[in-house]
Amino acid sequence: MLEQLLHRLDEMFIPSAYTPDCERYLTARMYLRVCWIAAITTIAYIPLNVFVGYYSGCVFLLVLAPAFCCIPFILKRTGNHTLVVNLIVLLAHSCFIFYITTDGGFPSAGTLFWLPTAPMVSLLLSQRFWATVWLCISVLTFVGFYVCWLLVGALPIYYNAQFKPIYSLIVMIGGLVVNFIIMALMEGVRRKAYKAVRQQKVILEQQTQEIQKGNEQLQQKNMQLESLLQQNNDFLGMVVHDLKNPLAGIEASAKILEDSRLSLEEHQEFLQLIQYSSAQMLDLIKNLLEYNALEQKAILVHPAVCDVVAVVNTVLNTYRIAANKKGIVLLFDAPPALFVCLDTALMLQILDNLISNAIKFSPKGAPISVRVFLREPQTQRIESHSYIEQAHCKCVFEVSDKGPGLTEDDKKKMFGKFMKLSARPTGGEHSTGLGLSIVKTLVQLLDGSIRCESELGEGTTFIVELPTIQTDSILPTLNVAHSSVENILEPV
Repeated sequence: MLEQLLHRLDEMFIPSAYTPDCERYLTARMYLRVCWIAAITTIAYIPLNVFVGYYSGCVFLLVLAPAFCCIPFILKRTGNHTLVVNLIVLLAHSCFIFYITTDGGFPSAGTLFWLPTAPMVSLLLSQRFWATVWLCISVLTFVGFYVCWLLVGALPIYYNAQFKPIYSLIVMIGGLVVNFIIMALMEGVRRKAYKAVRQQKVILEQQTQEIQKGNEQLQQKNMQLESLLQQNNDFLGMVVHDLKNPLAGIEASAKILEDSRLSLEEHQEFLQLIQYSSAQMLDLIKNLLEYNALEQKAILVHPAVCDVVAVVNTVLNTYRIAANKKGIVLLFDAPPALFVCLDTALMLQILDNLISNAIKFSPKGAPISVRVFLREPQTQRIESHSYIEQAHCKCVFEVSDKGPGLTEDDKKKMFGKFMKLSARPTGGEHSTGLGLSIVKTLVQLLDGSIRCESELGEGTTFIVELPTIQTDSILPTLNVAHSSVENILEPV
């Protein structure tokens, strides 16, 4: 109840500007508590003064108590800590002087006890500067009373002298209690202020960590943006560079073809050059479109039953002319037919890139071997469709060439974007540096794996393993709709 009353009084007299500042708020509250305690103590001494016949002291206390009660109004009005503290100490010091003057003077009134109280209270409530000032005032007051005692002697006592020992003891005990309460209040304020500062420090540390974390994330994003910007610049530079030469070749060939004096063989030669440059640009554009689709995550997997042997033959037939130009023999090792459930379009892209690379980097007359087989089947029958046998397995594709092979540094970066490896195309073909990166992404999209086995100067073998489901060859002849196949054969 008392705490609630004091809290309401605090809210009435503490300036609103102090509320955000915890330390100033607690200090102002301490000053108010000191004023209330001083006023209550002053009033409590009035009955004692009446009992001992100390009527002048009663009048002084009746004036002193309202004076202490006025200080909160001054604090509310001015918000000046220094003024409030000095007023409190001034009233206490005037009280001490009054009692010394009316209680026998020096040294009978306990001058040595009362006068140091003022600088001590000032030190507790305020700064060292004002404590020093009040210490000087107390010393001067002490010297004044001492000189007066030397010149005049003891001063008169204004109450019944027989009560002096008891009265002085009670007053001293009361003064000690008041000083103890002030010290306790000050210690409480310091503890609360320290706790508040510690809490603020923890909050600041948390905010600092959050800011640092945010800065690190921002730096990472900036680095990512810079990396993307650099990649885009490299990408643009690569596209411009790789398109410039074929376009220049086409332009030059077209201008030469305007000359009617060229022979038929020369016309054929320049037409072949135009076709080669066009194919070079088409290959670049195709890779760029595939790369962009993968970057935009625009490719979806649509597994369906297919004969992988037929798919591989389709790719080999596409590149047979290019292989014949370099005298390369395409060897294919596979069973007559192999029906599995895979995404035919993605499988075509993977094989297209691998076989195209093998032709580009193989010397003239060297063979290229392509092998397809299944690994580790675990057969189980679907009861609702007894004519279909399913086997959870891996479809393995191996593409081997007798090219220059890869260095250890090439092996580390060969699946990166726009990577130019140490090996160069053997027939002057064009390489974008995107093919193996596209293959790696497509294989991962199919939950498969790809690895490379290569020795420098001994050729290279790329091995792709794709999880799939093997089916009987009867399935394609049943004329089952594509949507039905997808329902019957759930891809692994």
